Formats: sequence, structure tokens, C-alpha cells
Amino acid sequence: MTKKKDFGPIVGSWQMIEAWDMNDPGKPGKSYPWGNPPLGYWVYDSAGNVSVQISINPPLPIVDAAWWTMGKTANDDMLASFNNYMAYFGTYTVDYESGIVTANVITDVLRQYTGTAQPRPFKIVRDELLIGDGKTYLRRFKRVA
Repeated sequence: MTKKKDFGPIVGSWQMIEAWDMNDPGKPGKSYPWGNPPLGYWVYDSAGNVSVQISINPPLPIVDAAWWTMGKTANDDMLASFNNYMAYFGTYTVDYESGIVTANVITDVLRQYTGTAQPRPFKIVRDELLIGDGKTYLRRFKRVA
């Protein structure tokens, strides 16, 4: 019988409530790439799977037609959607001692992270998950049911 691995307190669904970067190209100082507040959920399950979805806030307008019926505007609308949404899934490992959570990405919507390991510094403070170094970037989450 295989013993089930305990992934600890990171297990759960986390709603993104803050996301900022420092000194993005063309945006000196603190910027909010996903809006303020952002829209997003990160889920770490007890089997070692991770799922990340982030969208800009406010969301882009609803497209009333299927992309294949939109004609000339289809490419612009699809490009805007891809540029304003990030999603990936895979497995994860967590090292509480070093404060690193690593997503081992199976695939992502933009294929930038596909097949890569994405280590991130993290800490859990009360009911919040903080991902990032807090100096150059931060992603802050609250636990949801």
C-alpha cells in the first residue's frame, strides 16, 4: 500500500486578490498587470495537481459570435483574449523549509511554460498565500471553499 503524500497547508483553492510587478518595461514603479484587483484562481489539490487561471480585470467584453463567423475582427479579438488571460496546469512540489512551490507545467494557454518547472517563493500568512519575493513581484491570495 502506497502512503499518500501530505502537501500541507498550501492545498486548497486560492482566489487572487492582488498582483503587482515592479518596474515592468515601460511601466516604472508598481504596476498591476491583471488589474486591481485581479481575477484569478490557483488550485493546489491533495494529489499534487495544480491549476492556474488569471484574467484581466475588468474582463474584456463578451464576444457575441463564434470566432469563425466574425470575419476580419476575429484575429484582433482572439489576440486580445490571449493577451489578457493566463492558464496552465500540471503537478507541483512544495518545499516548506526553503519556501519554494514549483509548478511542473504540462501545458499552458500561451505555451510559454509548457514542459517547464516554474519555482516560486511563497509563504502562508494567516489565511493568505503570498507568492513572489515581495520586492519585484507579489501575487496575494485568500483561501476559498
